Amino acid sequence: MARRHLVLMVFGYLAAGAACALARGPFRVGMWGGWATAGLSGAVTIGLLSWTLRGPPLALVKAISLGFLVRLLFLVAGLFLTVKGAGGAPIGFGAGFFAVYLPLQAWEILAFGPRSRSEART
Repeated sequence: MARRHLVLMVFGYLAAGAACALARGPFRVGMWGGWATAGLSGAVTIGLLSWTLRGPPLALVKAISLGFLVRLLFLVAGLFLTVKGAGGAPIGFGAGFFAVYLPLQAWEILAFGPRSRSEART
């Protein structure tokens, strides 16, 4: 089941990358910034969650909280660097970010939900 989710996530990344490649002007810069920001923050969050998979439930709550904080900081920093530093469009950043974030978030919920944690403990 996890392999199917990974395939869907890869297709989501490829579709977001294709949309970034087809965009023009400041919208394109914004989309690439959002795409990269969501990918980096997702990698950090998945790393935190996988580190706590076999741990106690409190470790998972801490990882979710820390992952949310990391994702929020990446979002603010990425938006600032994309818009102020590279001259990208904020709406392009949002489109690129959420094109990657939403499938990745769904995959995290399915991969690290209560069922997967109970399977990891047995």
